[in-house]
Amino acid sequence: MHDDTHIQTENELYFQSDILIVGGGPAGLLLALSCINEGFSVFIIEKSLDHIWYQNFCFWKEEISGAEVPSEFRKLFNQSIEMEWDRALVRTNRQKQVEIDSTFVKFNTQKLQHLLTTTVQSLGGKIFEDTVQSIEHHPLHSTVKGTRNYRSKVVVVANGSTSKLLSYKSNPTPANQIAYGQLLKVNDTTAFDLNAVGFMNFDVPLKNKRQYQYPPSFLYTLPMSSTEIFVEETILATRDSVDWNLLNDRLTIRKQSLGLQDAEVLDEEHCVIEMGGSLPHFGRTLAFGAAAGFTHPVTGFQMTRSIYTAPRLAKKLRELWDNDIETLCEESWEAIWTESEQRNRKLYLLGLDMITRFNLRETQSFFDAFFKVSAEHRAEFLSGWGSTKSVEATMWQTFQHASWGTRTRIVQHSIQHPSSLFSALLGTSFLEPS
Repeated sequence: MHDDTHIQTENELYFQSDILIVGGGPAGLLLALSCINEGFSVFIIEKSLDHIWYQNFCFWKEEISGAEVPSEFRKLFNQSIEMEWDRALVRTNRQKQVEIDSTFVKFNTQKLQHLLTTTVQSLGGKIFEDTVQSIEHHPLHSTVKGTRNYRSKVVVVANGSTSKLLSYKSNPTPANQIAYGQLLKVNDTTAFDLNAVGFMNFDVPLKNKRQYQYPPSFLYTLPMSSTEIFVEETILATRDSVDWNLLNDRLTIRKQSLGLQDAEVLDEEHCVIEMGGSLPHFGRTLAFGAAAGFTHPVTGFQMTRSIYTAPRLAKKLRELWDNDIETLCEESWEAIWTESEQRNRKLYLLGLDMITRFNLRETQSFFDAFFKVSAEHRAEFLSGWGSTKSVEATMWQTFQHASWGTRTRIVQHSIQHPSSLFSALLGTSFLEPS
């Protein structure tokens, strides 16, 4: 290992570290912390040190309490929990509601950002405010150029799904999860169960049903206190352009149906999450987080994937550090994306493609079948950490529980993905990683 030093070549001064991470968001900081714990010197380049994380991060609590999650991560996330709800409710239509008996948590985003940042810095990680212009790879090291020059053995890009520092395959075409939310001040929230999250509500007023047909959307509700509630209208996945007015109008209808039309709006949230695009080309520049395609192609979540993968990647780098760089990077990609995870992603992409094609009635019918799947398989599917057999079992059980009409639509909508479809429905694992 090298100490963090300045090195002077004939023409230029370089800041030198073992590992350089581009991006100081949650994924980049989680990876930095894991690499520091393995004894590496780590630099992080972030384009703005004043950048404030604006996203609302929510999890199933069990996802951050498993034995696979490092104790340091568990401590940081537990300290950042702002709200907890005992269970979550799913309503596919007026007659059918499912209760998920699992604790759902919301983090204080600013506290999480502060804790992750200061922990990395206290352990020796250095964060530079800079914008990367280029990455050049040499036989024994890589150089990164911004307003300063940096040199490291390994470069990892973790600056989001729209990173310009990686090259991506042309297919598949990504979809987007699009949501518009409002934090409302209300006189009384007794009409809502303060201990339950309204996780997905596809039920819409009958007189407005045509307005929700395509792309379909659902209502997401977080009761924050006796006087505040967060309501959000979400399109789970679409490849179409969506005007914010569409979601605003739909949310207005929802508020009227809930008697919240006169509630004061305290804050707004506009959210667009790219889902299911191609993976980056596996080369000398490694990728992590959304830049590496970690966003769950069906749910839009990606933080959990980073939590579990960061220690695995750091351990692989430590294990192979003395190898030549080509071998080191090639093996590291296998820690970022295992073969089984690539196979699972093909199955998730099948689900994503179906969701983008469904209208409201088809979506309601599909999720009615999905939430009849065993709780264990359902949880593994939504977390993204189930085995290939578990993912296949979830898809097979969904197909079994579906009505004949929904089964027919699944087959029709999946005709462009026959190998994925047959693998899912027959429970066979013959999909090859891309």
